[in-house]
Amino acid sequence: MKITEQTKYTLDENEIKIAIRKHLIDKLGTEPNINEKDIELEANVDRDGNVCDYVAVATVTKQTDTDDAALDTELIDLMNAGTKLQAVKLKRDRSGFGLKESKEYCDALELKHCKRNR
Repeated sequence: MKITEQTKYTLDENEIKIAIRKHLIDKLGTEPNINEKDIELEANVDRDGNVCDYVAVATVTKQTDTDDAALDTELIDLMNAGTKLQAVKLKRDRSGFGLKESKEYCDALELKHCKRNR
């Protein structure tokens, strides 16, 4: 006798987008250059208008080491010019990091490479 158990999960759109982003990280092996807001969801509905499932569409560009080095250079230039907030925003936009991770990244980069810390 074969017993199959199915579990249904009820997730809102934001939770679905977060799960898709985590899946992309697993598939790419690195942090993708994508935010949850960049993932578009299209609902499939049945005849009664109930949502059956979603189709997610996202364009992901895998960053290379060259891209990372170029971004670091831009971040260092911004911080040396005294615009650290702009550097944090740029890191967040280009990497898909959250605010905290972007600030911590810029803090570490600033300590290591910026003129005023030498």
